[in-house]
Amino acid sequence: MLLPRDVFPTPGGPTRQRIGPRISWTRESTATWSRIRSFTSSKPKWAASRTVAARRTSMLSRERALQGRDTIQSRCVRITAASGAIAFGGIGLAALFFLRRRDLADRAAARWTRLHQLLLNKFYVDEFYDAAIVRPIRVFSERWLWRGFDEGLVDGGVNGVGTIVSGAAASLRRLQTGSVRAYATSIILGAILVLGYYFWR
Repeated sequence: MLLPRDVFPTPGGPTRQRIGPRISWTRESTATWSRIRSFTSSKPKWAASRTVAARRTSMLSRERALQGRDTIQSRCVRITAASGAIAFGGIGLAALFFLRRRDLADRAAARWTRLHQLLLNKFYVDEFYDAAIVRPIRVFSERWLWRGFDEGLVDGGVNGVGTIVSGAAASLRRLQTGSVRAYATSIILGAILVLGYYFWR
C-alpha cells in the first residue's frame, strides 16, 4: 500500500519508498486513532473550571467598570448642576442689586466694607501678580540682563574691539610719512635684514 506521503521528490523525478505492510498498517492505525480521539475527546474538568472562572472574572470586571462610569457620570452631573445653580444665583443677585433695588447694594457695601473692598479689587490678584512676578522680572532684566549683560558684555566687547583697532590704526598711521626717501630706506633695511638672516643662519 502506497500513500501520497510515501512518495518523495528527487532531482530525477518522484521516487516511491517501499514500506512493509506491517509498518504502513501501524502508521495508518495510529493516525486514524489520533484523529478520532481529537474529535471525540472533551476538555478536562480543570480546563472547564478555569474557563468558567475567567468568564466570571471578566463579568465582574465589566460590572465594576460600569459602576465606576456611573459614579463618575453622577459626580459630573452633580458638579455641573451645582456650578449652574451658583452661576444663576449670582445673575439673580446682580439683577436684584443693580436693576431693581440699587439701595441694597449701597447698604451691603456700607455694612460689609472689607468684603466689598475685596470683591472690588478682584481678590487682589493683579496686585499679587505684579508684586510676585512682574516687578522681580523687571528688576532682574534691568540690572542684570540690560546693564550687566547687554551693556557690559556685548557692547563692551564690541566697543573694546573697535578701540583696539582704532589704536592700532593710529600707531600705524605714524609710519605713513609720505616721504619717498623714508620708504626706500625702509625697503633697503628690510632687504639687508633678510639677507643677513639667511647668511648667518
